[in-house]
Amino acid sequence: MTSILKVSTIQDPTNSNTALTIDGAGRVTATNIDLPSGTVVTAVSNYSTTTAVHSSTSYLDVVSVTCTAKYSSADSDMLINASLHHGLGPANTNLDSYGLNAEFTFNGGGMGRIHRVDVPAGSGSGVSYGPEWDVRTSSYVFNTNGSQTWSAGDTITIALQAACDSSSSIYINRPYATTASNGTSAIQVFEVKK
Repeated sequence: MTSILKVSTIQDPTNSNTALTIDGAGRVTATNIDLPSGTVVTAVSNYSTTTAVHSSTSYLDVVSVTCTAKYSSADSDMLINASLHHGLGPANTNLDSYGLNAEFTFNGGGMGRIHRVDVPAGSGSGVSYGPEWDVRTSSYVFNTNGSQTWSAGDTITIALQAACDSSSSIYINRPYATTASNGTSAIQVFEVKK
């Protein structure tokens, strides 16, 4: 013998707080779930193929993403994965002057430099091939781990930025030798329950 239980709302027995509701299509909405530590509660991503030649030690936004926090910073962390696609300098040049700095920002405020790329010397002597055609991808992982604060429901924008390390230029999503887009920079943000 089979039985069917039909309900639209389940409440706790003491205070009659609604724990979950079931709509006419059978969709369940839970209002207060105690998720285990390590559960990803928000996942957002974005990418950019926009090219730029940046000739300043001031930071330039490369790619950003916006999300709404499910929990406060007391109850969750933001795990950030990002990749920065950038070109190297011209052939027969000391490529140290084409280094770059990278940082993440949290709602417009810098979280500090996360990486300095000291461009290694390439072949530098080829007529048809040299570092001017090279591109590289630098990858970064960062966990806010108490370094930033937010409340549940706050809108959060996290950006990956880049700046010149010295007096030369950096080439975002393209090599030195061509203006054509030749790469994709990307960012992923995961809100993780503590």
